[in-house]
Amino acid sequence: EPGSYLVEDSLSLNSITYSGADLTYVLMDESEAPDALWSDDYIHIDGDFSISFTTNKIVQGNYTVFMQADFFNTDNAVVDVFIDGKPVGGTVDLANDPDVNVTADAPFGQKELGTVSFVRYGSHKITIRTLIPGSLSWDYIRFEPL
Repeated sequence: EPGSYLVEDSLSLNSITYSGADLTYVLMDESEAPDALWSDDYIHIDGDFSISFTTNKIVQGNYTVFMQADFFNTDNAVVDVFIDGKPVGGTVDLANDPDVNVTADAPFGQKELGTVSFVRYGSHKITIRTLIPGSLSWDYIRFEPL
């Protein structure tokens, strides 16, 4: 059912860890979700936080990395993104990124973070950490083969 659901037991999450703030899962009604939102849902965390996600297994190779999030909210955080502990894409200002075109009606935008090379078939850990506290409404991270 559409709504916002506070994650009350962080140990119940299999592939996500977080610290520093509450994590909320948001499911929107299909008719009300912004067009760019994938699967009508996202996770939201606010404040001074760190959040990590372990991917399913990905085939070795070279990929362009994309992140989709709300880039319209002026209260959004400034973050760094890491893949397997290595920075990718530099600092991301979720409130003021000139490379991402968003509006009040379509606040979710996709940011190209850069490229990554996976030398083995396996799971990988994505971590987002705040440099300047604020909000993160995170839709997805995507790996597009080069």
